[in-house]
Amino acid sequence: MDIPDRGDAAYEGSFQVDTPGDLLVLASWPGRRVLSFRIEGPGDPPLRLQRSGPPPQRLHIDVGEETIAAGREWKLFVRALPDRGAVRASVVLDLPERPDPVPPEPPLPDVSAPPPPAALIEPWLASRGAPSGAPEGVTRMFDAVERFRVTVVSSQGELLPDPCAWQAPFLKHAASIRDDAAASASGAGAERRCFERIADAIRRVEALRVSADPVLVGRAPADPLERLAWRSRRNELIRPLEQELDDLQQAARDGRCPRLEENWPGRLVACLTACERHFDERTRLGDDEAVNGHLVRDQWARILAAGQVLEAILGAPGAGAGSSAAPPP
Repeated sequence: MDIPDRGDAAYEGSFQVDTPGDLLVLASWPGRRVLSFRIEGPGDPPLRLQRSGPPPQRLHIDVGEETIAAGREWKLFVRALPDRGAVRASVVLDLPERPDPVPPEPPLPDVSAPPPPAALIEPWLASRGAPSGAPEGVTRMFDAVERFRVTVVSSQGELLPDPCAWQAPFLKHAASIRDDAAASASGAGAERRCFERIADAIRRVEALRVSADPVLVGRAPADPLERLAWRSRRNELIRPLEQELDDLQQAARDGRCPRLEENWPGRLVACLTACERHFDERTRLGDDEAVNGHLVRDQWARILAAGQVLEAILGAPGAGAGSSAAPPP
């Protein structure tokens, strides 16, 4: 959605929700312009959720059976009031997925029989070491997946809360690639280019976080002319990264990134974009005033660990996403 400089913009669209579950709207855009979002569902009065504010914005509705019974037509409204700065807003609509068929109820257990063993957790949630004699690259992949796993899975084998909803499908996919590599030395395949771009974006955002460049981490000069030059140079450094993050989100929607389970690339990039906004703002506003501080505290270590997984899958030298990152161009 393109929003003109000093102008307003409005968008209205309809969509169908055919099954109960989580309905998500994830929106991001550069700068500080305030956008308003409204979702309207079926019913009388209609189910409604509104959010307004600077980027990013996240709207979540738990669609129940009773809502589906009332109707399946929904509407999304986006509004931007006149303000300075032309921006392009990226809005991701994530619809509930149709659940798997419910299996028939098992017969009642025989009380005279010994109790069954405890249910095993899903293999991709469990710890797994590299096979004996595995090539060095495969061992690095196993180690990276395990480092990520322990950040998102509890000691009881349960997934930890994830407001961005990318970690479980990412871990499942990474474990599948890891296991295939151990069996046949296969790699990332069609996803390789997408993985390269996401890993590079994580490195660049981490470079922004740890940068000592005074243009990136210093306060704006008091002198108007010096401040204008400072802002111009800062935009030269930050804008390419923001454009890459926006394009990555678009790639996750239009097929340039292959469609993967639960679109975890799009969700990961949306979360990465929210973290980049925080790191961009905190040097000017401070940690407490910069947006998305709670999200960074919850997500950043996991995003860095995911970057290490992607680099290990790609066979990149030095799997650390933060240890050898270069500044954003």
